[in-house]
Amino acid sequence: MKPVVLDTDVVSFLFKSDTRAQIYLPELQDRQWFISFMTEAELEQWALLATGAKSAWTGCDCFSATL
Repeated sequence: MKPVVLDTDVVSFLFKSDTRAQIYLPELQDRQWFISFMTEAELEQWALLATGAKSAWTGCDCFSATL
């Protein structure tokens, strides 16, 4: 599989099942997904600042483990 580094916005769209993720899905098929350390930090910050931070981070952590 060919690797691809996902932008924070794309990861967010995928995590939230946002309709904007559909634009990127054809390019992401049959690719190995990676995220940068900065994307990981931004996702952690988002989860900690969100309402229900503990539950949001648990979901985010599980999602990023699949990348």
